[in-house]
Amino acid sequence: MLDALLSNYSTTGVCATCDSNITQQSSGCRAMGQTFHVNCFKCKKCNKKLAGFSKFYRDGNDPLCEACYQDTLAKCRRCRKPILGRMLRADGGTFHDKCCVCANCQKSLEGQPYTKDPDGFLHCMPCFHERFAPHCVVCKQQIIPEEGTNERVWIQALDQNYHKDCFKCEGCGMKLSSKIKGAGCCPFNLFLYCQRCHLQQSHWGSDSCT
Repeated sequence: MLDALLSNYSTTGVCATCDSNITQQSSGCRAMGQTFHVNCFKCKKCNKKLAGFSKFYRDGNDPLCEACYQDTLAKCRRCRKPILGRMLRADGGTFHDKCCVCANCQKSLEGQPYTKDPDGFLHCMPCFHERFAPHCVVCKQQIIPEEGTNERVWIQALDQNYHKDCFKCEGCGMKLSSKIKGAGCCPFNLFLYCQRCHLQQSHWGSDSCT
């Protein structure tokens, strides 16, 4: 907290630091509602004299110089500088409000859903999906959340990615994720078939259905 130091002056009283009298022959100053010898009013951490400066900082009842005060502040995870003003929290870290932005589009993440990429950089959800969403092996389009949601839904089979609607039998076109009788994924020779088409391709059904 920033505080003001009253002008140095000669006074009487007791120094709040050393408990010795302040006389007419010694200089005193007044700060934080107390009286101090000029030589006793120092930064609590580095002992730098604060008398002679118009302002100082305080941590509770402890006076601090500006440098030591900044050492007590949270550091921005992006720019590594102390956060003197408004602070935002994201992904377990602290940020200046101007630093808490998407790594791709630079728009503020305040109040927005976000995630991080494999390197730890934060992204808004649209940018993350645009850059990192997998592609469907059938339609070649990215697999992104449906409008109004932030959750991707897709199917993996034979080490490939599929939209649910693209995950079909390569024989008859039946949706393999369907719950109707005869659906289910039955790979054969690296192709995907429903149960009926699978049996047509291989009388013995050498690959299993799932």
